[in-house]
Amino acid sequence: MITRENVEKFKSYGFILTPVHKSKDPNTDKNPVTNKKTNWTWSNKSGYEWTDQELLDANRIGAFHRDSNIFDVDFDDKEFNAHKFIDMLPPTFTVGKKVNGRTVPTHLIYKTNEKKVKDEKKTQPLVELLANTQTIIAGVDRVIINDQEPVYYSTEGIRAELKLIATFSELYKHSKDLTERNDFYFKLGGALARHTDVPMYQRKKYVEKLCE
Repeated sequence: MITRENVEKFKSYGFILTPVHKSKDPNTDKNPVTNKKTNWTWSNKSGYEWTDQELLDANRIGAFHRDSNIFDVDFDDKEFNAHKFIDMLPPTFTVGKKVNGRTVPTHLIYKTNEKKVKDEKKTQPLVELLANTQTIIAGVDRVIINDQEPVYYSTEGIRAELKLIATFSELYKHSKDLTERNDFYFKLGGALARHTDVPMYQRKKYVEKLCE
């Protein structure tokens, strides 16, 4: 839902806002709307200056990443296994959607003071880091789950967490029906210690979550 109150709040968070297309056409759906007939590009956003009323009249609104000094951790696991590990990341501004009648968090928005952040899509389709386009934060198919000002997080730290989330999402998928759980966890602990440089506190955190 888009209201004057949340538009004002988004701006206070430093979000640079834009209406976003809602279309069945995959070539235009999720693309920012432009209010000028120009050669619009992500680096040349001529025509994205909007009044509050124009934002209120939109079906969806998004926040540009680079202009807002934010990045988005996008949980896109179609089986929703990665979502089980979403609370491994610090609480921040969180957006989700309705899936089969329940609200599922899908986007965690963090602030950054890094001048240039590369997207991280190697873990696709489980979880991605997006920093060079925009994220839809409100509208007809979005739910604001945690409405707080985004917190700062280093992208280096996030990338390490995303690798662990992707890994443990796969482990979860393959461990649900185990009969020899003790053997599995002994081998997992040994593999993490011998073959990775994952710090002990992260190993404990993720293994405990997997046990849960």
